[in-house]
Amino acid sequence: MPQAPGDARGETLRVATLNVHGWCDASGEDNLERVVAVIREHALDVVGLQEVMTTAVGDGPGRTTALAWAADALGYHHSGALRRGCGLLSRFPIERCASLPARAEGRGREVTRLLAAELAAPGLAAPLRLLVAHLNHFDGERRLYQLGLALSDGVFGARPQLLIGDLNALCPDDYDAARWAEITAQRARNRWEPPRGDTVAALARAGYVDCWRRAGCEGPVATCRFETRVDYIWADPALLERWSLSRCRRLDRDRFASDHRPVAASFQIAALGQRAR
Repeated sequence: MPQAPGDARGETLRVATLNVHGWCDASGEDNLERVVAVIREHALDVVGLQEVMTTAVGDGPGRTTALAWAADALGYHHSGALRRGCGLLSRFPIERCASLPARAEGRGREVTRLLAAELAAPGLAAPLRLLVAHLNHFDGERRLYQLGLALSDGVFGARPQLLIGDLNALCPDDYDAARWAEITAQRARNRWEPPRGDTVAALARAGYVDCWRRAGCEGPVATCRFETRVDYIWADPALLERWSLSRCRRLDRDRFASDHRPVAASFQIAALGQRAR
């Protein structure tokens, strides 16, 4: 059974994001058990997932989705997921969960790009609000539109305290001029749009904090197979006033469970029912 919030290990909350690549690794091999192993090995409390297909697991009466199987294997709560959507695994109860509308993503397919949730997390009198995002990978204007939905106050009546996920966006400050030129050339060869920093800039203008940068830019910058950082954890400053960000890094011991690497942030929190300093 999922553990209650009061069972949190010490006073640390570990939040992560991982694009599970449709439950297969970069070679097309099943990665479900490896994803579960990564979450267990790093003692992750809350994990936002992207490219969560409704892949079936098992046979007969025990047949279920990959997301539900992972939750059961870990003893976690889960959000459920639409095809090609975002999902959530959490040690803490998910009190509310809703997908936000997104534009059709070609050939009439509607993709769940944004998943909002409220968790009964420790150290807060009110639920922790977070949003799992997987923004459009080829159109910067669509990314900005989707980000506008993510930053709105209309989901649960207040902005999310954490915004995590595969944003398919670059931060120009992560790269020097030579590397930025390489990325530009690579994208031209792949017939993609040139690299843009406006999505990250919009998040910063909205007041959100890039946890990786706030924590000191530990470790390699790349989180995907193109050797760029597209997977992020952003926090509302109001959260950081209560919870101390102690670490944010790419997890390298992930057994290459996907074509993305997990990114995890650790927050020092107060005991349940107490205000963090």
